[in-house]
Amino acid sequence: MPPTTIILARSPTTTTKTTIDPTKGVVTPYGNATGAVSSDQSVVRFAVRYATASRWQTPQAVTSWYMPSNSNTSYPPACPQNDLDASQYSEDCLYMILYVPAKAIVNGTSVPTFMWIHGGSFNQGSASDAGLDGSALALATSSIVVTVQYRLGVLGWLPPSSSYSGNAGMNLGVRDVTAALTFLNTILPSFGGTKNAITIAGQSSGAFMIRALLAAPTAASQFKNAILQSDPMYFNFLPTAAFRTLQSSFYSSLPCTNPTSTSSCSLAQILSSQADLYNNAASIAPAAGASESLRPSVDGSFITTSLTGSSFSSTLKPLLITNVKDEAAPTIAYNFPYGTPSAYYEPALDATFGDNRTEVLIASPFYGPTALAAQTPTADQTRSELTLLGTDATWRCPTWSWARSWAGKGGNVWAGRWMVGATYPSNTGYDLCTESGAVCHQDDIYLVFGTTPSPTSAQTAMTTEIQARYSSFMRTSSPNPTSNTLGLGTWNAATTTNVHTLQLGAGGGEQPDGACIVTFWGQQVLYDWQIYGVN
Repeated sequence: MPPTTIILARSPTTTTKTTIDPTKGVVTPYGNATGAVSSDQSVVRFAVRYATASRWQTPQAVTSWYMPSNSNTSYPPACPQNDLDASQYSEDCLYMILYVPAKAIVNGTSVPTFMWIHGGSFNQGSASDAGLDGSALALATSSIVVTVQYRLGVLGWLPPSSSYSGNAGMNLGVRDVTAALTFLNTILPSFGGTKNAITIAGQSSGAFMIRALLAAPTAASQFKNAILQSDPMYFNFLPTAAFRTLQSSFYSSLPCTNPTSTSSCSLAQILSSQADLYNNAASIAPAAGASESLRPSVDGSFITTSLTGSSFSSTLKPLLITNVKDEAAPTIAYNFPYGTPSAYYEPALDATFGDNRTEVLIASPFYGPTALAAQTPTADQTRSELTLLGTDATWRCPTWSWARSWAGKGGNVWAGRWMVGATYPSNTGYDLCTESGAVCHQDDIYLVFGTTPSPTSAQTAMTTEIQARYSSFMRTSSPNPTSNTLGLGTWNAATTTNVHTLQLGAGGGEQPDGACIVTFWGQQVLYDWQIYGVN
């Protein structure tokens, strides 16, 4: 009968092959680790607490190996969030899940590590979100795959001023992930991994989290490469003044006199007030915006740079930065669930960008009626136009601007655009995301992990390509495999004048600039962060 726990183990200081009693597991600096073995015995899953933290306090290092519910088959509870039942989350939520090829454990082959940071606008998500089973990715890339979770919402981003001095309590979510990196680097040799050979990757706010890690010297020293998928770079770090305004508003309305006390201030009270804060954040502090209102801030000590203009780190990691073809479609379908008359186009822009920026957009050769009619020749033209503009404004164009800046500072960065996707569960209710050819925000997740239900041949090919490129990037800091057995086209690095955005899944070829030229977005039409600032 197949064992239910791992039967292979080795000391972190030796590469000797060993077979031991199943109850002993893998020897780590924190004690013995046991995991759940896949049915074919090829991958072992380990869930472990990487840090502890009292409410609104900085994470503290663990001293022993602890599994959720003290069970090697259990998944960890999510961090507290509004859209889950209370039985699904806990304030004790600083866990990671490792997916380790069994051969890496027994052979000590020094494989690289891929650590995934989930998205969810900094107020949702977990390490066990849909599609995040890392088993297939670990086998395809011969790497250790890790998914990590961190504190969310006000518990991760808006501590009361009474809980810290100066700026020490800001950016708790970033501090959590930094603690995870420290823990991971400590245990990797025990599992056949290599210390400091971590490639971090994330989608949406998970990618934004990576920007914060790049701007935090304590964190940046602990990983090798980074992959940012669908980072909404239209938004940047939350200005400190906006942070203080939201902080004052939230705690003045919280029905608790001592919010740090778990006995006198319940999670239910905190989450209820949190929901109200998110609903009104843009009016309370316009710089916060209506999306990702609570997010990392440049605190001057932990996060030391905004990664804008001349404010870049002296150490520039190799980066992959990608977007999907129809990033904005879920947002547009949510706000406009049916075909929309053209008369709604300009008012929608006004509501988002204000009168001045809207006038420039309408008068431009990119977003005026004639230009858009040529770019979006569909029966559902208004929603298609809004999707195109929203994708450009929030994701594609600021990403390309940032890639040019990274390259200009001497960093290596490759930009890509996903032309094939797999509909993510959160998108199944949006008609714009279920129509043929749509690739919506989050539709890249299944393909990265190789977890697409009943994939088409195009989806299978896309997964094969992206996993090969990610495997190469983990090892060589280049997405172009040295042994190109798949015959993949060359992915050229961005320069200050040409981003060279590769169309992923479309047979190669580079994406034309369109509206994302140097002189339009960020110059003629400013991003929100340019208007409100980042400090």
